[in-house]
Amino acid sequence: MTLVPNITPDQKTHQSNAPLKILLVEDDYAHAKLIQKIIREIERPISVLHIYDGEKAVDFLLHWPRHHDPSRVLIPDLVFLDLKMPKLNGFEFLKQIRDNPFLQEMKIIVVTTSNSISEISLAYESGANGYITKAGDYQEFKQNLISAIDFATNR
Repeated sequence: MTLVPNITPDQKTHQSNAPLKILLVEDDYAHAKLIQKIIREIERPISVLHIYDGEKAVDFLLHWPRHHDPSRVLIPDLVFLDLKMPKLNGFEFLKQIRDNPFLQEMKIIVVTTSNSISEISLAYESGANGYITKAGDYQEFKQNLISAIDFATNR
């Protein structure tokens, strides 16, 4: 797991002075670094928790609060989720999260290299709130991530 804060002291968030919390579930190191670089370029208070596989991400979301301080539940405001990961893929992650009543409303955006119509449909059927392909040019990808963050903050 890697925590990458993007916070300046005088910035305000969507509801409070706390940064927007993003969970990045991505097994590809280069893709994760690119997404984190784009998030750092956004002039908003955002913190990113990077978890390298779906299994660890589900475990974190379902069990971390109980193992630590239950009053400090760290439910992210937004999840950027890769589909093709070892151990537990993105579709399985979506199923487990959407089956949990405490996490059902969490906003999850699939961010993947696949532009397959069947995978896009399955992602939405599985509970994804959005779908972004990593292919394309940098500015387009960056704008799509910003749009997803705007969605999470209701802008």
